[in-house]
Amino acid sequence: QTVGGAVELDRLGHQADAVRWCRLACAESPGEIEPWVALAEQLHDQCDWLGCYTACLSAMAIKTYAKTYLADPAARGPKVFDLAAISAYHLGRFEEAVQYGEHALHLAPDDQRLADNMNWYRAALAGAPQEGAQHVE
Repeated sequence: QTVGGAVELDRLGHQADAVRWCRLACAESPGEIEPWVALAEQLHDQCDWLGCYTACLSAMAIKTYAKTYLADPAARGPKVFDLAAISAYHLGRFEEAVQYGEHALHLAPDDQRLADNMNWYRAALAGAPQEGAQHVE
């Protein structure tokens, strides 16, 4: 419920409140992946790369998933690895960006955006700056 409230707040343009609600959801259900992924998404949208990365790590540490009607299968897909890769890239953690980006691409091999981002991550890891390097989405 709390995550749903955060999504609605975000839709209405209240991003700070949405983050607060996501943090509350994480505190209420620290062993569930959905609140952590929702928090990571909110922090990504605010370019809080360290917060996003930390939320992704918390989500990825959860190895058992609740099987309730509130469970969102998308939270266990490529999204969390994609967000981890993007935030790692912006934090200058290029090796991790490649690692998480590869995992996201493995889960969604036909996603061209993920493939494009992998080019940025690999180039950054190799020390080859690219024009518009902040373009990773």
